[in-house]
Amino acid sequence: MRRRKKPARTIPSATQFQYLGAQKHAFAAAGCPIISVDTKKKALIGNFKNAGHVWCQQPIEVSVHDFPGEALGRAVPYGIYGLQHNQSAVNMGTSSDSLEFAVTAIAQWWENIGRQAYPQARQLLILAEAGGSHGCRYRLWKAQLQNQLSDCLGLSVTVCHYPTGCTKCNPIEHRSFS
Repeated sequence: MRRRKKPARTIPSATQFQYLGAQKHAFAAAGCPIISVDTKKKALIGNFKNAGHVWCQQPIEVSVHDFPGEALGRAVPYGIYGLQHNQSAVNMGTSSDSLEFAVTAIAQWWENIGRQAYPQARQLLILAEAGGSHGCRYRLWKAQLQNQLSDCLGLSVTVCHYPTGCTKCNPIEHRSFS
């Protein structure tokens, strides 16, 4: 007779949100940066029809169908939202939604915005979803954080993941990608 595997033990959502709140409070009290990160779906680059509305005198000529062969390329937006200063940065990549691109975007945010906003900070809190390019199970994501942020920039990085299915709880969803 085959034995069934026990399901993986997960932290209940209420406990996880309490932990997230405690981490945000501790980092904010210490004056350390807190960022929320997310990536959006790949978009074709080109003169394609968009569901939005534009008010103008003359209609804009666009392609009705968005065939990948007619595209100039693909763009992958990766957003970083700083909670304390209410500032967003969006990096556009053209290759794919890769783990290296996600960490490189965070490192660029630190070099361009974070270092000036938090000159004394030696710690960084990253709020992310449980899946996608910054998922909790990707070893490459953790290795890239270690190599590019901790080792190169001298930051101690803490990553808190929102529970599965709680995408809209991530602050970046309401500020940068609403």
